[in-house]
Amino acid sequence: MTGRADTEPRAGAGSGLQDEAGFRADGETGLEDGAGSEPEAAFEPGPGLNDGDPFSRQRLLDGWRPELLAAATVVVAGVGALGNEVARILAMSGVGRLILTDPDTIETSNLSRAVLFRAGDVGRPKASTAAAALRELAPWTVVDARDRSLAAGVGLAELREATVVAGCLDSRA
Repeated sequence: MTGRADTEPRAGAGSGLQDEAGFRADGETGLEDGAGSEPEAAFEPGPGLNDGDPFSRQRLLDGWRPELLAAATVVVAGVGALGNEVARILAMSGVGRLILTDPDTIETSNLSRAVLFRAGDVGRPKASTAAAALRELAPWTVVDARDRSLAAGVGLAELREATVVAGCLDSRA
């Protein structure tokens, strides 16, 4: 029962509960002779799951400590493909502050690998553009952008005080 609320239905063999794709926990689809059918049971959110708290699901997990994330500062060095995902997931998880640093500009080849960039962003600085997108996506996270290299964009005091420094660089330069 760890990590689940007692009010959340559990899918198990023979339970008839299906996921979004229509598969039951026993691996069967619940379809008879190829004909479509309605799910046997629909999931209804329990109390507290739709109360306007973006972290209500995480709060159901035993040991979840959102105050630790909210107090954290993470420096993300490089916001290309990997840095885009790292920064997005950290922001959406509730990290209190992100410092993004990258001296590069967005190229068309970045668009298929970086969800925070759009076609209209080509030629713009990666760090500033990613920061703007993250501020909209996760307004609870403070996002600072440094359109410079890690060495020139982030001071030693900030590095020392950071909870984590994530190296998402595509080169050593």
